[in-house]
Amino acid sequence: MSAETITADEPCRPVKLKVSTPADLVATLPYLFGFPPTDSIIVLALQGKRVVASARADAALVGEPDKIQQALSAITRQGDHLIVIAWIEPQKAAERAAVLVAAALGGVGQTIIVCGGRCRADGGPWQQCPASLPEAQEAGLEVLPSRAAVAAKVKGPPASDKQATRRWRLARSAVVGHDQEWCQARLDELLTHGIARPDRLSAYELTELAALVHDGVLRDRVWQFFDAARAGRLVVLWQSAVAVVARAGAPAPLGLLALAAWLHGEGALQTCCLERGLRIAPEHSLLRLVDQMMVAGLPPAMWPQIQHSLMSLE
Repeated sequence: MSAETITADEPCRPVKLKVSTPADLVATLPYLFGFPPTDSIIVLALQGKRVVASARADAALVGEPDKIQQALSAITRQGDHLIVIAWIEPQKAAERAAVLVAAALGGVGQTIIVCGGRCRADGGPWQQCPASLPEAQEAGLEVLPSRAAVAAKVKGPPASDKQATRRWRLARSAVVGHDQEWCQARLDELLTHGIARPDRLSAYELTELAALVHDGVLRDRVWQFFDAARAGRLVVLWQSAVAVVARAGAPAPLGLLALAAWLHGEGALQTCCLERGLRIAPEHSLLRLVDQMMVAGLPPAMWPQIQHSLMSLE
């Protein structure tokens, strides 16, 4: 099953895309999810005229109402009305999907079907969908070719990469060889430098960072560095770590990247991190925590409360 839930109004990403027609709304979706969400069911939660949250599920789930509800139900608790968008080929499949999902979720104010580069709302006239939105491009919003391209960003080095394996073993040995005070100071130093200039840490330093957060006690120190203002840089930092760390050290960086992606409103990236991380370590506490946050549909605006709770447990 594949589903992503993201929010659309985070303070760290203040880009506002104004829409006046269903076609304009459809044109925002690739920017909202980071890739064109073809073969998908999309649900938008609106507060008045503002999109406050969105969710996507694979079209293959349409025939399984229980799974659709499980994947998308969290969004029904947000906003005051919902829009269901079926971006599916052919047209009859899109129409059927929109009806089934709207019935499964309830409280849907509008349905839109998208196919062949066109869309229509509630059986109205067809509209040609814009290929892009100039204001989104000017803001530098990234659109990757597909969800698979998003997953490729977190696949890490191949198992045959002996340098990555060697770096991991050296870094773990170094961390185990020092006391807790040294490890805490080194973690703070790497995080401070890495957040300020994510591109300046070497492959070994990124692996050392992963080796430090491999320890649950040390990992708890990372919470204090997470906030909305730094979310974008945290995404870059932990994505850089995931790219160079061997599989044995990947779960913690994947969990922290998933958390940063959630805070930054990148639901597809968050989901891809969780999918890979939970395959490697199904019981990893951080991965399970972020997964539960996603299933519950918690918005990034709740992070200060969650952060306070986590830090009070240290």
